[in-house]
Parts: sequence; C-alpha cells; structure tokens
Amino acid sequence: MRQYCTSGSVRGAARGGSPCRGEPTLSQRIISPMTNAAKQLIDSFDALPEDEKHEVLAQLLRRLMSTPYSSPSDEDLLQAADLVFQDYDRRENQG
Repeated sequence: MRQYCTSGSVRGAARGGSPCRGEPTLSQRIISPMTNAAKQLIDSFDALPEDEKHEVLAQLLRRLMSTPYSSPSDEDLLQAADLVFQDYDRRENQG
C-alpha cells in the first residue's frame, strides 16, 4: 500500500503517481528524527578523511555487535519499505 500526497494535482498510486513535489527524499525522512547533536556528529564524520571514516565505522560496528537490540516490528519494516518504493517511484518518474 503506497501513500501519496493528496493535495494539489498529484497523480494517484493507481496511475503510477509519485510523492508530492518538495517532499523530503528517503534519506532526509530517515535522518530527520535525529537530534542536532547527532546531525553534528554525522557532519563531523563526513568531514573525516576516508581512512579515518573506515576506522570509525569499524569501531561502531564492533560496538553494535555487542549491543542487544530488538528486531524491528512488522510495521517498522513496512514503513521503511514504503519509503524505499516511494523513492524508487520518484527517481523513475524523473527520468
């Protein structure tokens, strides 16, 4: 089930419509819940040289492997898949 913008002259999902213009991209929608501190951390990471990025990622993955976490719910997985397919549709419609 795809969700599309209902305002304005936007083609519906049944006609192969795309999300609203001006709507954030997939990565923006996934990243948007971050705090300013987390965004600054990501910006700092992006500024690192490639070899340091590799070391930081390796350390984060080591920590992640030892951290218990619960699996995403079916609703979380469906929402993520919906965002991915909306982004695919947007890119396909752009040409």
